[in-house]
Amino acid sequence: MKGLYVLKLGGSLVTDKSSAEPKLAPDALLKRLSAEIRDFCADGASLIVVHGAGSYGHPLAKSSGIHEGIRTKDQLVAFAETQKQVNELAVNVAGYLIRAGVPAMPVQASASAVMNSGKLEKMDVDVIRDLLDIGMVPLLYGVPAYDRTNGCSILSGDEIAPYLARALQAKLIVHASDTDGIFTADPRKDKSATLIELVTRDNLGEVRKSLSGSSHVDVSGGAERKVMELFNFGVESCIVNGFTEGNILRALRGERVGTRIVP
Repeated sequence: MKGLYVLKLGGSLVTDKSSAEPKLAPDALLKRLSAEIRDFCADGASLIVVHGAGSYGHPLAKSSGIHEGIRTKDQLVAFAETQKQVNELAVNVAGYLIRAGVPAMPVQASASAVMNSGKLEKMDVDVIRDLLDIGMVPLLYGVPAYDRTNGCSILSGDEIAPYLARALQAKLIVHASDTDGIFTADPRKDKSATLIELVTRDNLGEVRKSLSGSSHVDVSGGAERKVMELFNFGVESCIVNGFTEGNILRALRGERVGTRIVP
């Protein structure tokens, strides 16, 4: 297997997203995710891993309001502290990957990204391309970033993943979260909800009506934005449940699992 693939790990997979304080996901889960990533890398493909911030970023960003822009000096400190927290998370995630034998290299997206009114305007990808060329696995993550209009906005992993996939011509984005894919209704609330296996332009409008927001604190836009980011960048993607053992590896290898998004 050759080519470039992008794996987005939701914040609920790498952290305890329900926690009001920064808290890592269970050790066993992080080890299993790292093993699946290692096994895929052994196939010979190039891989970029992007993870969400979960409890390491969203609660502080929400309470300080920095996701809506900088208006006070106190928010500048919160901006810095949020960046510090997500850097710490990335170091922890990289540690699990490295111990599993994956040459993961944390790359702070906000060091080169420029946002404008909450949207990613540009981000340098040269170092990421070069890291891939020598066989490294770049590890990026959701961050608060400089915004030309607001001073600060949230550059989410859900925006980073498709941006890189398009810029570097990836074959596939796998978005691993805490759900089995996209459903006709919220499966946590409606037992009659059924999995939508394929999203195309033909059924996108209907699918958007089915999406509901996350039950946890999320300043990056929720489920609908996640799907639209994947769809609008024009790269084939799929959404799978990362809590189900083997799903990530199967999805990366092209097996039918979860919901496929074909722009």
